[in-house]
Amino acid sequence: MHFNFTNKLPVFYLSFIFFVMFSIYYFLTPISFLFNTFLYTNNNFITEINYINFFYNVLSDYIKYNFFSTFLLLIIFYCLFKIFFLNKNNQQTKIYYFTYLLNFLIIVCIFFLIKDIFYLSKNFYEMKEINRHIQYIEILNSRRTHVNLLIIFSVINFKNNKILSYFSYFLIIAYSFLSLSRIELLILFLCHMMTNIFITKKNIYKIILILAIAIFFIISYRFILSGNSLLVIFSEPLHLMLSSIIFFKNIKLLSFNDYLFNNLYFFLNDFFYFSINVNNYFISSFSQIPIYSIRGIDSIICFPIVFSIYLFILRLLINNFYVNKPFLNCIFSYLLIALFRGNFVHNLNFIIKIYILIIFFSWIIQKVQQLRSRVV
Repeated sequence: MHFNFTNKLPVFYLSFIFFVMFSIYYFLTPISFLFNTFLYTNNNFITEINYINFFYNVLSDYIKYNFFSTFLLLIIFYCLFKIFFLNKNNQQTKIYYFTYLLNFLIIVCIFFLIKDIFYLSKNFYEMKEINRHIQYIEILNSRRTHVNLLIIFSVINFKNNKILSYFSYFLIIAYSFLSLSRIELLILFLCHMMTNIFITKKNIYKIILILAIAIFFIISYRFILSGNSLLVIFSEPLHLMLSSIIFFKNIKLLSFNDYLFNNLYFFLNDFFYFSINVNNYFISSFSQIPIYSIRGIDSIICFPIVFSIYLFILRLLINNFYVNKPFLNCIFSYLLIALFRGNFVHNLNFIIKIYILIIFFSWIIQKVQQLRSRVV
């Protein structure tokens, strides 16, 4: 997709993606569960409904918090959009040898992903089924940095080396099906659509239809393969809402000093990898409630100081080191998904480090090339 801001189509397209995800995660599903008797009494959600009843005493205040977080979500989406696409800086330093670097990094990530696929295939062969619980404990609960790197790099490199990107896509899809994981498929699909698909007035509605069908399949395929009711597709947005309620309940008990120190500890742990314990306010003291994924906006409210530092660094990088449009489109798409699902502050740090990694290796390659030319 080529962004040309004399044309309002890209703005409409990105806004459409944002408001679809907003409707699913913040409006349609929570409202359906709270006010739809059929869903509220359905046996598929009895555990989740019991959890909601457990937090009944904070629900009225949480609704106010949800309005605040929704307003903040809109502001942050606009800020990100402005940083990525509306700021123009003619003093940018170009990144050299980017394609060669991408090919190398993709091959490295492929090596690690093939190891994961081999383990998942072996596990499936021995058990004759996909055991999501065992896979989560042994593989999926660890850092999946190489998977996310491969998604981003293969999408960015698609037009330069389609064969390598298609092979990467195949491996990511195989990994997702073997692990019954949806988030990698969602990131891959949306990043590819928003980076490599050219949008015109003629095809935009067709693309939106394809998006809707593909997103529904990605969300529901796990339950189709496992034989569960399609109603269970509502469970993830509901789990995010429960995680948000848990966070709200815990954050109310925090003192201001603890809040500040937790931001400091998180920054040292997340950016510099210091071995410091960071309090997890997304875990309930009620032992029967499992750990859920979290809303991106809740992580920003939990770590606003760290978020501000990261956003400042990202803006400096974008304004001063130009990679290319596909790179900016892809990492923006990645962050857009992280706004709704996952620790957005941590993901912002992840993107910053990718940016710095590319700048550093590009500089190394450039210096090596200069030395070779001098020798010759």
